Amino acid sequence: MTYQKTSNHGEPRAEGVRNGYAIAMENAVRVANEWLQNGAADGETCETAIVNAALETEAEHFRQFTPFEIFAKSINDCGDRAEDLWAAYEDGVRRGAVKAARRFIATARIHLVDPKETETP
Repeated sequence: MTYQKTSNHGEPRAEGVRNGYAIAMENAVRVANEWLQNGAADGETCETAIVNAALETEAEHFRQFTPFEIFAKSINDCGDRAEDLWAAYEDGVRRGAVKAARRFIATARIHLVDPKETETP
């Protein structure tokens, strides 16, 4: 995939959405279980926990693999447009992670609440 000078931000954003969605869905069950067991940190919702975990995984692990390195090179070769294309990609990752988190929560068939709210005094 090569980004020509005429390409818009849609291509890298779409790639980001795909990656963010896949990563969030892959980790949603684990993150939701941790959130339920440990309670919400600083008022964090389950959705926020899933999104933050996906963003962290994408930044720290996903970018280490060859397919991503090829993608990164194609953006970096765009010269002065690279910064805007990276911003579009990262926006896409967040959008995909949010979409996945919302879909997971909506279809999880469990009521996700802060465990602290269910404690009896």
